[in-house]
Amino acid sequence: MVLEANPKLSWRDLQHLVVNTSRMTDRTDKGWQKNGAGHHVNHKYGFGVLDTAALVTAATSPNWKTSPEQHMCRERDHTDNLKIPNRGTATSSIVSTGCVGKTNCVMKLEHVRVYVTLNHKSRGSLRIVLTSPAGTRSELLGPRERDYSGEGFQNWPFMTVFSWGENPVGTWKIEVTDTKGVTGEFKKWSIRLYGTCEDHRNITPADSELCSKNCMKGCQEPFNKFCPNCSMYCHCDGGECLPLCNPDDEVDQETKECRKSLSFATEEDEEPGTSAPTKGVTLHQAGISTFMKLLIIFILVAVILTAVLIVWHFKISRKVCWANPDKIAKHNQSTSQTKVGYWPVSVTPEVNNQNLKGLGNIQM
Repeated sequence: MVLEANPKLSWRDLQHLVVNTSRMTDRTDKGWQKNGAGHHVNHKYGFGVLDTAALVTAATSPNWKTSPEQHMCRERDHTDNLKIPNRGTATSSIVSTGCVGKTNCVMKLEHVRVYVTLNHKSRGSLRIVLTSPAGTRSELLGPRERDYSGEGFQNWPFMTVFSWGENPVGTWKIEVTDTKGVTGEFKKWSIRLYGTCEDHRNITPADSELCSKNCMKGCQEPFNKFCPNCSMYCHCDGGECLPLCNPDDEVDQETKECRKSLSFATEEDEEPGTSAPTKGVTLHQAGISTFMKLLIIFILVAVILTAVLIVWHFKISRKVCWANPDKIAKHNQSTSQTKVGYWPVSVTPEVNNQNLKGLGNIQM
């Protein structure tokens, strides 16, 4: 209905419309919370009930603007190697800058992805909760009675939209809780922020010229010392002026300087099960799940049983002779001697001497 009213909407436009026009339902439910951007969220009801009239009205409004380009800000992985106590909680924090000053900056969140690596013999007993800098709590994972896996999570992605519209700058906290009395190890986690960053600066040719005169390769002196009013950044590795630093740069907001980071990894996260196992790596080491192992074994057993049934069928139907060559020859010889044909003979009741001599009315 909404797309019929405005077919130019993108999938992200629809998300923004749903978030901005949904209404609270079941206000008595205690799970409602207001996030840092003023949106009501609930683990049962999401953002609430859809208001189709409000959706269509907003989609066709002359004031509606399509969503700005989406950015992804990747913060550094945080290694902890913390013990998850039985019936206790392991807590870790990551301080996010929102990649401010970079071309991939995020100042207004849409969704957040968290990658978790941990070891636990009963991962179905775990609860994982993420808390944003604004205090919004998102239960990324709840206890699951039928999850008996002991493989834990290896760079496993979880996602939440509860912080929609919030500013991501600040401290993000993750809590991993065991609910069944089994210890484990919380190894590391990382966070990816997806959203927008509108740059309202108006950089003029005069700003660019001023920056170029003062930006020197190596940045022996702080850049802001020579150019305190510059709105651009100086990339110290090449002595180049940039409107924003590169995604993999280190940024100093105070001095307005960019430097290539030597420690920040730039490769993308791999989804579980997407990487091919290297030579000499077992299925378990390659991250093959227990379900996949059982499925492979089941397929192999099914193939073997099918082959046995086919052979048995041919043996019963005598389409395959299991005798040795000598027995086959003897069998053929005896069969050829015994296969004698007989014609039916009818004899009249009159029996006399001519019949006995073969001259009677014997009819063949």
